[in-house]
Amino acid sequence: MIHYIHPTSPDDRIIANAIKLLRDGELICLPSDTNWLILCDLENKDGIEKLYRMKKEEPDKHFSVLVSDISMAQNIAEITNRDFKILKKILPGHYTIILNAFHKTSKKLKATKQDKQVGIRIPPIDWLRKLISHSENGLLSSNITNDLLSLSENDPVYSYLIEEKLGTKLKMIIDPGEVEFIGPSSIINLCDQIPEIMRQGAGDCSIFE
Repeated sequence: MIHYIHPTSPDDRIIANAIKLLRDGELICLPSDTNWLILCDLENKDGIEKLYRMKKEEPDKHFSVLVSDISMAQNIAEITNRDFKILKKILPGHYTIILNAFHKTSKKLKATKQDKQVGIRIPPIDWLRKLISHSENGLLSSNITNDLLSLSENDPVYSYLIEEKLGTKLKMIIDPGEVEFIGPSSIINLCDQIPEIMRQGAGDCSIFE
């Protein structure tokens, strides 16, 4: 269940196995720069349904799509010339970017049915972007909260704790060793003419002020 990797030279066999599981509609878990995440393939309906069912166990649901680069993001959401320049300046980074989702994206995601928007992330972790790039479609993600693991708010989260609590629902947990999370990402909304800082997090927002 838990697969350990070296963050600077991940085992290609583990990456390939993770991608196969995602394409087959399974859920996997791994750490990003901000938190432990549960992931599914954006193009697999079964995987999306499994992720939504799991997150219904807690009232606060946060979903975003991980992409490896701006080119992949352009298949998921509308990116204007202005947006492109902004994204080139700040990504990869500790940001979640809110964009207008294409219809083909919003119809898959229950969280976007009303506002037609989607959160995009390009995490600043090389091995994670490598995994995402092999997915080709982008990966729908949601944070693992301490509530989901029946832990106290300040308890540290380790891969073995995730396996103990969610092992029957996850097909793989990727553990790159000691992880230091930087904190919540900054959320920037680019859907309107003027970029809006929706949450000041780990990403530097001074360029938007």
